[in-house]
Amino acid sequence: MFLGILLWIIDIKGYTKWTRPFQVFGMNPIILYVIAEFLAITFWIKVAKTPAGEPLSITGWIYNNVFLPFAGTFNGSLLYALTFTLVCWFAGWILFYKKIFIKL
Repeated sequence: MFLGILLWIIDIKGYTKWTRPFQVFGMNPIILYVIAEFLAITFWIKVAKTPAGEPLSITGWIYNNVFLPFAGTFNGSLLYALTFTLVCWFAGWILFYKKIFIKL
């Protein structure tokens, strides 16, 4: 039902300006997936140590030093995920803005 409503709003009525953020993800989905996976794997590299001497990944460092003190455990995790998604979206926006569309 939701998809039917979207079909009516976008294709039949022609209201498309609000869809631009979604078009960024839709035009290069595979390359954005690769970018997200590359970032996720890279961010798990151990680069620091906790005060207890345990290894700490880039993800853990960002979460512990930026999002956890600012928003707590639950909201900090949510903000980290939203920020990660926004970084991937920005990479897609650059490709979209330069009209680079990678097809396989």
